[in-house]
Amino acid sequence: TQVFQYTQVPLFQFGVFYGQGVDLEIAPGPAMQFNGRVHSNSNIYVGAGSTLSFDSYITTAGSIYRRLKRETTFPWGGDPKIKDAGGTARDLNFDSQYQPGFTSTWANPQAWAAQAASTFGGTVKDGAMGVGQITPPIPELFQNPSNPDVVAHQMIERPKAGDSAALTSAKLYSKAGLRIIDGVATDRNGSSVSLPAGALTTRTFFDARENKTMTAVDVDIDVLRGAGTFPTDGVVYVAGTNLASNPAVRLVNGSRLPSQGLTVVSENPVYVMGDYNSQQKVPAAVMADAITVLSQGWAQSMGESDSGKRFDNLGNQSKDKRKALPTTVNAAFALGPGNESTLANGGNGQLENVIRFIEDWGNKKLNYSGSIIALWHSMQANSQWACCDYYGPPNREWSYDPMFNTTPPPGTPRGVIMMKGRWSQR
Repeated sequence: TQVFQYTQVPLFQFGVFYGQGVDLEIAPGPAMQFNGRVHSNSNIYVGAGSTLSFDSYITTAGSIYRRLKRETTFPWGGDPKIKDAGGTARDLNFDSQYQPGFTSTWANPQAWAAQAASTFGGTVKDGAMGVGQITPPIPELFQNPSNPDVVAHQMIERPKAGDSAALTSAKLYSKAGLRIIDGVATDRNGSSVSLPAGALTTRTFFDARENKTMTAVDVDIDVLRGAGTFPTDGVVYVAGTNLASNPAVRLVNGSRLPSQGLTVVSENPVYVMGDYNSQQKVPAAVMADAITVLSQGWAQSMGESDSGKRFDNLGNQSKDKRKALPTTVNAAFALGPGNESTLANGGNGQLENVIRFIEDWGNKKLNYSGSIIALWHSMQANSQWACCDYYGPPNREWSYDPMFNTTPPPGTPRGVIMMKGRWSQR
C-alpha cells in the first residue's frame, strides 16, 4: 500500500494562480509590483518593460522562461526582481533553459535547480524542482484531459443534461443561494425569489474590444443589499442564455457590499462598473468568462441628462470619448484571458491586461486589491486583445488582499494537492 496526502488549498489565497493549459505571461511596460504568492500549473513567461518585482514565492509545475510566449529571443525586456528567502531582491537573469547572461543552455535540469536554489533560497521553483499541479475542484481535471482550460470553464457554467452528480456539485451554480437566469430569480431549491424594484435593468452598450453590442443585465448591488435580498451564503449566480444577443452581466452601485461578503458568478462576461467594495470592505469575488472594469467615469456618465455624453452610447467611438476616472476595486477575480497566444505573432495582453479595459485611462489609477486566478480561456468574450486602439491602460496599483489568508470570499474554490507518501507491506 502507499499513502497519499490530500491537501486542499483555497485558490484565492494566491496573488496570482493560473491553471493547466493557460500559460502565465507577465510583461508590463510600466513599473509593476506584486505581493502574494504566484503559481502556475503550466509555464511562466516573464520579462520587464521597466521595473517588475515580486515579494513572494513564484512556483510553476512547468518551466520559467525569460521571454514572451510568442517570441523566441532570449531574454525579453529587463530582469524581474524576486525576493529571496531572506527578503533581498535578486535579479532573474537566467531561467529554466538558459544560464546567467543567457549565453548558453544548462547541461541538465539539475544545474538550473541548483542555481535557482542558490540565488533565491527556495522562493523560485519549477517542475524540475518537484513543483506539482494544484488541481481545481472539477472532477475531469484529475484525469489529465487534453483541454483542461475548457474543462475548468465548467466551474462557472450552468448544469447541463448528462452532467454527473460530481460535476453538478462542483459547479458554482450549485453553491449559489440566489440564482438569476434571464431575469428570473430563484433560491437554491428552485423556489421563486421576489426582487425589489430597480434591482435589474437590461441595457445595451458597445464593447470596443469585442466589437459588438452587448446585452447586459445591470445588477444594482445597492438596491439588493438595502432590501436584504442577498443570500446568507453570499453566492449569487447571474446569467443570460440567449447567446445571439451577446449576454453580459454588469455590476453597478457596488461600492458597499452585504456584510456577509459577496461572490458573483456568471458563465457570461461580467463588467464591474465604478468603485466596487470600496466602503467597509468585506470578502468579495467575481467569477466569470471574462471581466472588464469600467471606471468611475463610465459610472458617472450614466447620470448625464444628455444621453450623448453617456459612455453606453459612446462605445463605438474613439477611446478619447471615454475618459476614465480613478477607480477602486477590492475583489478576487476568476476570469479568462484570450487565447491569442496560440496564434502566430499573437498575444493575449499578458497578466497586466487579463482584467480588461475599454476606456482611455491615461494616467488614472486602477487601485485593485484581491486575487487573480485564470483557469480557462474566455469562450464568450473571445475577440482578440490589441493595444491600444480601443483603450488606454491605467496606472496599475495592484496587490494581493491579505484578508483572504484568513477570510476568503464566499464559495472560494479549493484546489487539491496530491502528494505520494511511503510504501508499506503487510
